[in-house]
Amino acid sequence: MTDALALVAVSQLVCIAAIAYLYMQLQAVKSHPPARVRRSPRVQSLEHPVQAVTREATSRAAREAYAQAAPRPASRPARPADGQVDVAELARRMNRSEEEVRLLLRRRGLS
Repeated sequence: MTDALALVAVSQLVCIAAIAYLYMQLQAVKSHPPARVRRSPRVQSLEHPVQAVTREATSRAAREAYAQAAPRPASRPARPADGQVDVAELARRMNRSEEEVRLLLRRRGLS
């Protein structure tokens, strides 16, 4: 039991010494002012003041950029009266490639 108490006392002394050492290092760092960083000659300052972009302007620009395109009016039906499918027109309407449309039509048995 006394050995355990001696180990606890020694470990506490070590911790107190470590805290004192760290405190002294912190005071030494605080006493020296930070070194000035030299500006690179490649950096150029702007002639006019820069204005920050607001959140509203950013969201408005995003809505305009990603807005849904207006649906195109169908110039002719995708399936004319003779039963043939206009693959190019259907691909434009579906925003798919013609090959994808052909594969879909084959799966459905329409081509």
